[in-house]
Amino acid sequence: MLARAFEALAREDYEIILLTYDPGVEITIIGDEGMAVGFAEHYHGHQGYREWTRRATPIPSSRSASTPTRCAATRRRRTG
Repeated sequence: MLARAFEALAREDYEIILLTYDPGVEITIIGDEGMAVGFAEHYHGHQGYREWTRRATPIPSSRSASTPTRCAATRRRRTG
């Protein structure tokens, strides 16, 4: 399953990855850098995940790839 998730990330197929997230997923942007380039502080649920991935792909310009925007997702394994 982990290999499939990495393959999906490589293809930027975020909808496939979303299937592994609980509908109540919470994504929190950590630090001021993310908000400085237009991220909200929090994203909620599957729709919030979609909004976050739209904003994160591609991440705006002046930041180097070595300093990515940090975030934390609270994820619970889907049940049923």
